[in-house]
Amino acid sequence: MYQDMKKLYWWPNMKADIAAYVSKCLTCAKVKAEHQRPSGLLVQPKIPEWKWDNITMDFFTKLPKSSQGYDTIWVIVDRLTKSAIFTPIRKTDPMDKLARIYLKEIVTRHGIPISIISDRDPRFASNFWRSLQNALGTRLDMITTYHPETDGQSERTIQTLEDMLRACAIEFGKGWVNHLPLIEFSYNNSYHANIKAAPFEALYGRKKITINGSDTAGYDKSKVECFNCHKLGHFARECRQPRNQDSRNRNQDSSRRTVNVEKTASKAMVAIDGATSRW
Repeated sequence: MYQDMKKLYWWPNMKADIAAYVSKCLTCAKVKAEHQRPSGLLVQPKIPEWKWDNITMDFFTKLPKSSQGYDTIWVIVDRLTKSAIFTPIRKTDPMDKLARIYLKEIVTRHGIPISIISDRDPRFASNFWRSLQNALGTRLDMITTYHPETDGQSERTIQTLEDMLRACAIEFGKGWVNHLPLIEFSYNNSYHANIKAAPFEALYGRKKITINGSDTAGYDKSKVECFNCHKLGHFARECRQPRNQDSRNRNQDSSRRTVNVEKTASKAMVAIDGATSRW
């Protein structure tokens, strides 16, 4: 939330205020499980070279059955951009139906993936699924369910998505399927720490217009961005100066000579969020 709001607004202690507001969300407190440090060493798969060349997929099951009979969400994530597709399905859907969904949602939009990382779900291990991917030329990489040392980054992404989907199920009950498109939009348009951008930005080069974007349509956003640039520049120059001053001086002094210069300057103390900075 902070990463998105700081591009439009700023006020003192903004990050702390947002963190305090989010911490009071009862739904978030219910769905966010305690995550312990994973055991075993991480063996990270090769970084993909292009968007949607390498994907991860998983099923989020045991949801309240909707009026249409949906009780499962098929989650498909691009490993490079972290963009995701949420597709409601039924647990009893046959593999030929899942294959048609896969061709419609993935192949027709993003092309044929080079590889797919998934757990050993019987549907992914079936002869039909293997034969389909073999015909398409896609490699299947099966992993043990929630085995972080195999693909920790994808598993953390899946866990984040499942927290969001669980919150959706708690908030809307059997009507969760009606809100699923907005949940997908919210995830893809939100800042992702691993890529330092929103998945939409990584995929398309810019963020999508938010639903409440019209609330700030009357403001000159370029002025806000300009103000934020000056603000960030100030903190970079002043607040971080003591930490980096010694190393910067050593690097600069190595190529300079000593000159006696008399200089008179006034000093002032400026308080910033409880910390003092000398001007």
